[in-house]
Order: sequence, then structure tokens, then C-alpha cells
Amino acid sequence: MNISEFSLRRPVTVSMVTACVLVLGYVSFSRLPIEQLPSISSSGIRASARYNSASPEEIERLITVPLEAALGSMNNVERISSSSRNGSANVRVDFKAGTDMDLANMEMRERVDQARSFMPTEVDRIQLRRWQSDQRPIVNANIAWRGDGDRLLNIVQKIVQPRLMRLNGVADAQIDDLEEKQLTIELDRERLQTHNISLRQLGWQLNDNNVNISLGRIFDGSDRFLVRAIGEFTRAEQIGNLPLQGGQFRFGDIGYVNYDFPEKRRFKRLNGVDAAEVEVYKSSTANVVDIGSAVEEEFEKIESEFDGLLDVEIVRNRADDVLNEAGKLFDSALIGAVWPIQS
Repeated sequence: MNISEFSLRRPVTVSMVTACVLVLGYVSFSRLPIEQLPSISSSGIRASARYNSASPEEIERLITVPLEAALGSMNNVERISSSSRNGSANVRVDFKAGTDMDLANMEMRERVDQARSFMPTEVDRIQLRRWQSDQRPIVNANIAWRGDGDRLLNIVQKIVQPRLMRLNGVADAQIDDLEEKQLTIELDRERLQTHNISLRQLGWQLNDNNVNISLGRIFDGSDRFLVRAIGEFTRAEQIGNLPLQGGQFRFGDIGYVNYDFPEKRRFKRLNGVDAAEVEVYKSSTANVVDIGSAVEEEFEKIESEFDGLLDVEIVRNRADDVLNEAGKLFDSALIGAVWPIQS
């Protein structure tokens, strides 16, 4: 009995099998992840380090050269390029085609950790980054605060960012163009020389006074209490009132201490007020369309909770781009299916 004869004798069975195949195909198709472009990764890894207030010459001598020396002897290295700027260094290592980039990343991290011993202790954590196409943000949004006071930083960090991070499939939510307050100390060189104080001594004294110390335990019957001496600075005025050289003068007598927002070098505004940009990234296995829709809905909920005082504008949602491309693909497939029938 061939397939044609079986189909004619068992039409109900064939219809049920066909229906099951169609249902399973539809369910599988609806669960397929949608991407605008295939995942593409670079064959290079970049190491970035920061050393605040250092000149490009110091950055090159103290950070860039040790990094290049440590990374130059790695396996399968094709090219090393670097740049040194005020306060930061970048070293990029390009590997030969066919190199296992996961192993290369592990080896590069070990070499970077070894090079840290030759760098100043003030150097921040060295970051390794490998470019991948799926690491682009899926949603870019601008947020502005129209209410009284400077609450934008607090709202974005304590409300917007945590709520976006709780969404299923969201890997990260980063904030750009939003400055935090910084502690600035401007010293008078003539007064330092007059009182015979070196910058190293001043730094030691600040570190020694900016600590919390555990004093042990106190027992009261069956109760036990931990005792700590709180000595960390909480206000700029405390640093200015710090006594120096046995109380002969204060820290504020030889310099100016200020805790405020730094000078703006780049501005982003929305509807006439200062704004911050939020970039939302998805996890590698998440669906672009689902995450883009969920993030946009969450932004709408957050905006409605502040009664018009918070403005949110979606600059770009990659889910819209993917749906547009999918719509064009469907139209092309439909035309390709109908055209032969008509002809």
C-alpha cells in the first residue's frame, strides 16, 4: 500500500496528522527568537583603564606600556594598538582568524591581572570588552524631570533603573549624560609650602581620619552589642574642619573643599529641561520584540505615576525595526506565493 492509497482509505487519519503538524509548526514558529541581524562578534578584545587626573604621558608610561608588554606575548596575536588620553588608556588586541575567543579572553584577563602589579594603586578596575552585535542597546530613551528640586538622578537610579532590571530578559540598564556629585579639593601651594606640608602627608592624614573602626563587643547579661567608631566623612564641611599639625590650623585654611556637580561638558535636553539617556540591553537568549514591548510598557507606567512631572521619550526601539523588517519579508513571501498562481 503506497502513500496515495493510504491517504484515500484513511482520510480522517491523514487529516488529523496534517492538523497536528500544522499546530506544532505554528507553536514552534511563534517561539522562535526574532533578530534583525545574525549575531556577529569581533576577533579583538579591548582593555580599558582609568587613572584620574593623569596626563597622557603618565598614562602611557604607567599603564599603556605595562599592558602592551604583558599582552604582546599572548598566543595568536595579530596586532596590538593603543591610545593614551587624559585619565584613561585603551589597548586593543586583535587575534588571528580561527582563534578561540573565550580562551583568549581568559588568557588576556590573567595577563592584565599580572600587569596590575606594575601600575599605581589608584588605577581603577581594568575592563575587558569584546564587541558583539547583540550587545547593542535594544531601547534608547530620554528622561527629564519637570518638578521642583534636582530629583532626576535619584528617580533614575532608585526607580527607573531597578524596575527595568526586574523585567524578564533585561540584562542591563545603563545611564548616560547624568552627572553625580563629586568631591573637589583645591589646595593653595603657597600655604602648603609655608606650613611645610607635602601632598603625601596630607593624603595619609585624610585616609587615617576617613575610617570606621570596630571597637569590639559589649556584653550585658545575655545581650551582646557590637561597638564601632564612625569616622568616615559624610559632608565636605567635615574635611574643611579637619585639624592639621596638632590643631594649629584646619584643612580649610590651606585649601577649598567643595561637594557639588562637576562642570557640564555635554548637554542633553528634553522639552526644555535637562535630561538623561537610558540604554536597555537584553540577555543573549531573550526575544527582541518581547523585551522591546515590555520595556516600552514599563516606561509608560513609570511616566504615568508622576502626574506629568516626568517626561519619557523613546528615541529608538529595535523591536520596531525588527517588526518592520519581518513585515517586509512577509509581504515579499506573499507576493512570491501569489504571483505564480496568477500567472
